[in-house]
Amino acid sequence: ETSTEQYTKYLANVRLRSIGLKPLYSESKYQKSPYAHLERFSDTKKAAHTKANFFEASVTSYVMSSGITGWDEI
Repeated sequence: ETSTEQYTKYLANVRLRSIGLKPLYSESKYQKSPYAHLERFSDTKKAAHTKANFFEASVTSYVMSSGITGWDEI
């Protein structure tokens, strides 16, 4: 089994738990992300382990650049 398959099953368990259902995969290897070392680069530690589509949800980490100015004059 590849780490991608393991991660997919881990993520399925996470999603099921978040909506109050029992996990499908009970083996211990599916209780921890095989990519835990990469989670600091993503937002999966936030509420419900979800990412938002920029166009469908409020993006909380968006910051407007102060270096871009002059658009009002165009």
